Amino acid sequence: MDKIKIIDSMPSTGKTCYIIEYIKELPDTQKVVYITPLLSETERIKKGCKGKRFCTPNVKLGKGSKHRNFKDLVIKGKNIATTHSLFKLLDEEAFKLIKEQNYILIMDEVVEVVQIIDLYTDYDEYSEDERQRICKNDIHTLIDKNLISIDSEYKLSWVDAEKSLNRYSQLKEIIELKEIYFSANTVLIELFPHRVFTENIFKEIIVMTYQLEYQLLSYYFEFFAIQYEKFGIIKHRVNGRTKYIYSLVNYDEYLKFDLEMRKKLKTKIHIVESENKNEIGKKDIGSRKEKLSVRYYKEIEESDIKKIKRKTNSFISEKLSNCTTKLMWTVFKNHIDDIKTTRMNENSFVPINARATNEYRDKIALIYLVNRFIHPYIEHLFSAKSISFDRDAYALSEMIQWIWRSAIRDNKPIDIYIPSERMRNLLIAWLNGEF
Repeated sequence: MDKIKIIDSMPSTGKTCYIIEYIKELPDTQKVVYITPLLSETERIKKGCKGKRFCTPNVKLGKGSKHRNFKDLVIKGKNIATTHSLFKLLDEEAFKLIKEQNYILIMDEVVEVVQIIDLYTDYDEYSEDERQRICKNDIHTLIDKNLISIDSEYKLSWVDAEKSLNRYSQLKEIIELKEIYFSANTVLIELFPHRVFTENIFKEIIVMTYQLEYQLLSYYFEFFAIQYEKFGIIKHRVNGRTKYIYSLVNYDEYLKFDLEMRKKLKTKIHIVESENKNEIGKKDIGSRKEKLSVRYYKEIEESDIKKIKRKTNSFISEKLSNCTTKLMWTVFKNHIDDIKTTRMNENSFVPINARATNEYRDKIALIYLVNRFIHPYIEHLFSAKSISFDRDAYALSEMIQWIWRSAIRDNKPIDIYIPSERMRNLLIAWLNGEF
């Protein structure tokens, strides 16, 4: 397999339109696995490439298992459209079958390649932090008893395959089957099996995203020394036609197009600059605490919750009056119940990690109540190979993906309330051509 091909272009510039035409032009003998974050988005590929007869793994056809049906489809040499979540469940047998059939892999947005493991989610009586402490103590006990070993990069291995205490059977299974790390000797982290990218399981791999260098996948590629090359998509009309043509170009050429797009977007994205409204996200002079961060919400006081609700309700009244069907908002999932109001409720909530969906393209008023940071233990894990993170660029990349779920993807104006001083300034800097 050649280098992984990254199609790195701004959301709504036509990556999917281009890839549909690419798939349609493939010879019928060339089979494709297409993965996307949401099952609903597989329909776009199935409709756009009707002649390729894409199949989606089915629980019923797999006799209770989509995973089993996926393997059956591979054996039959079918084109497959499925989700990131199912793809992450594939095992060695599935990869062996894929390699035998010479498939191409196309990833719509990056799969979650780094994940914090909560080993004891069934222990509802404990908080998440308490469960992590219990897990940490258990891992250290197993290391001391020589049941688990840990290398210089924090990777775990189960030493004695024959020996397993019942209590740790789940842990033994995931360590033997997956790539598990014990970051800073404190937190379990799972990395997506890098052999998918390095052992020629697929004939070709194409990833469609935006600003790869700022995302976890880029650091993951560096961690495993996985090589890739970047391209961009430029859309244009030919001879005055109304239909766009989508062209794959080298990345340097695309960047000129990208910067021109940002200039136009400055007139479409209306950022709330009110000092009064943004006061809830302004960093206190001399304080190390980052307002609206995960840590901030864990320690938030009732008076601050009331203030957030008052400011967001004011924004909604100004921009939407009482019509909240055009609203989308977000906060960290553990704090939805704390922050939601009658008008800013579950119906208009969009998760902070939303990607690759057009479901919210009618939303014109946005509320972004978070201040994003990379998880410190993920950052620590990558530091084992002297890989340093650009925290601001990562936060910006995540926010842009969220914003582009809205009407801006159709080049329609939006109003956005970003009270975090840091996050707001990052978006302004990006619109001005930085990053």
